Parts: sequence; structure tokens; C-alpha cells
Amino acid sequence: MSIYITGDTHSYYNEFMERLNSLTLTPKDIVVVLGDFGFVCDNTTQAENFKLLTRKDYTIAFTDGNHEDFDLLKSFPVCKWNGGKAHMIAPNIIHLMRGQIFTVENKTFFAFGGGYSSLRQTLWLPLRLCIYLHVFSNIPIHLLKCQRLCASYLLLFL
Repeated sequence: MSIYITGDTHSYYNEFMERLNSLTLTPKDIVVVLGDFGFVCDNTTQAENFKLLTRKDYTIAFTDGNHEDFDLLKSFPVCKWNGGKAHMIAPNIIHLMRGQIFTVENKTFFAFGGGYSSLRQTLWLPLRLCIYLHVFSNIPIHLLKCQRLCASYLLLFL
């Protein structure tokens, strides 16, 4: 099992798949998108791309960013996923709710969103835009290249 971390996909299906094409993903692998996932919305094109993602055999988990459809996300049922609360968007697509703690393969993650919103002219969390990762076991965690700044956070700790 491996965990792959990327961010800011903004529902750009082809760009997202380009990031993943060089990988051999298995059903046990998890791709974590740190904010601005964008595929959960009422837009027809994005809905088609979302359907393509639901056919993948690996898990896609995402933290919300400042460009999500929060009303739509809140409409999905809350479930327990690896110890924390999440919205089950599809069998393989999970929204990691803010402030929740998840444990995957003896690694513990704290999920929280954030980032500067040009729409709201405010910083959602008074922290630098960065990802804190401290790796304490042998589970591979890979940071994938992002062309956009990842404006959400995932904190990994023991």
C-alpha cells in the first residue's frame, strides 16, 4: 500500500490523470488531494469526469479547499473512515472532513482545510500555505508534482 499526495486538481481530469499515469496504483493505494478537488459539483462536464473517477480501483480522499461546493459536500452522508468522520461521495471517493483524525496503516493524519480565498478576501487559517509531513514508519508517502499551490493541509503525526 502507498499513499500519494497531490492537490488543487480543480476538476481538471486530464491534468489529474497525467499526475497519476506513471504510477501503478492498486486497490489498496490512496491518492490524497489537498484541497480544491473540484469534481463534486453540479456542472455537467465535471459530473462526467467525476463518473470516470468512480471507476478507478484505488481510493481518492480529499480535504476541502476554498473552491469547493460546500453545500453539496454537506449533502452527502457522514460516515466513519479510518477512525474519522468523512463524507462518502462514492465507494472510492471520500471527503475528509475538517478537524478529523484518520489512521491509515499505523499513520495518523489530521485533516484541515485552509488557504487564501480571493473571493472572500480572507485567510481561512492563520498559517503559512504548506504541508507538514513527518514520516515515522515504512509506508511509502509520495508527494506528486502540483502546478498550483496546495492551499489545504494534512498533518501526519504519531
